[in-house]
Amino acid sequence: MAFSGYGGTNKDEEPVRKCSGKFPLLYARLLSARSLSKMACPRYQIQDLIMMTSRLALLLLFSTFSLLFWQMPSSAGAFQDEEEEVKEQIDNLPDKLSATGFYKSTEKKILSDSLIPYQVRAPLWTDGGHKERFILVPKGKKIGFKKDGTWDFPEGTRFMFTIYIEEEGDRLYLETRMLEKNGKKLTFASYAWDENQKDATRHKDGYTFYANYGHSTQVWKLTPDLRCFRCHDKTSSLILGAKTAQLNMDILVAGKKINQLKHFENLGILSGLPKDLNDLPKQVDYKNKEISLDDRARSYLDINCGTCHVPGGNGSGTLDLRMKTPMYETGLIRLNEDFEMTAGVLYPGKPRRSKLVRRMRTVSDFRMPDELSTVPDMEGIKLIEDWIKSKK
Repeated sequence: MAFSGYGGTNKDEEPVRKCSGKFPLLYARLLSARSLSKMACPRYQIQDLIMMTSRLALLLLFSTFSLLFWQMPSSAGAFQDEEEEVKEQIDNLPDKLSATGFYKSTEKKILSDSLIPYQVRAPLWTDGGHKERFILVPKGKKIGFKKDGTWDFPEGTRFMFTIYIEEEGDRLYLETRMLEKNGKKLTFASYAWDENQKDATRHKDGYTFYANYGHSTQVWKLTPDLRCFRCHDKTSSLILGAKTAQLNMDILVAGKKINQLKHFENLGILSGLPKDLNDLPKQVDYKNKEISLDDRARSYLDINCGTCHVPGGNGSGTLDLRMKTPMYETGLIRLNEDFEMTAGVLYPGKPRRSKLVRRMRTVSDFRMPDELSTVPDMEGIKLIEDWIKSKK
């Protein structure tokens, strides 16, 4: 994100030359948005030309060095050597959801008794779809509790996520995702529900269809199985939402309120849970307007962006959008050589000059998140815009 911009201007925006690329962190900060704007302007001063020429020479030197000696580390690269093994495992999964054992009846939507439903405090944006979440722990095994980070899931633990939309009072099922832990890696499968809603068909290489089978312009895209590793990588500890901060919440069981963590313990699938739950972390619900704007915005970025945009993650640039990261270390705010604010990722007080908002609003390939999402989260965008406006 650090070096990609828009051409053109508006009334409060400097012209920004289109420029994109991925550079090693060592020289990624040699250029600034203001410097790039001067490059695009034919009236820049001689001293600016000398400065930019020197910088470009240094940039060329480091580029040559990186091509010869430097290979950028990537957490996803750890899976490239295992891709064939993973693909072989994936190919052995059923082509029909009804054959997976997750449902007693896919037509009547009757689930297996071994599936345990769960909820999260702050859901990931899924193009306006709602999620039903379930976990299946192998018989006789337990999950190892951790206060921070991802829990220790036993071999063979399975997750199922079914995504649906509500239309004129009816529930329309779109997609079911399966995830299974196999050693230190995961197996994935995505199923698209058939138009008659009686079963779902697996599509290993992805699939695109209209969200309600031709009655809407919303496009729904299934993720190719192997592409799931872009987010579910070793940097994110493979499992994304199943951790204490997200699961530490009250739920209703048989009409009675109980903490979800305690419920798992009562079911015999969770071990190591402390008796006092008051000191356990809780993910901020970014939709709760009684919570501070700062916390809500940081939580939204943490859930929707912080999986990839972390040190060692698959997100490009130098951002660290985890909620626990101090604001001054996130990389969102940047200065030019004169210590003036630039029209960078986040421009305090001005959402239109903030690349963060632009990336969220567009529906082109420039959009974030980029993983097959086709519908911008307008409520999330407003939250981030309000947050930026408050930082004057």
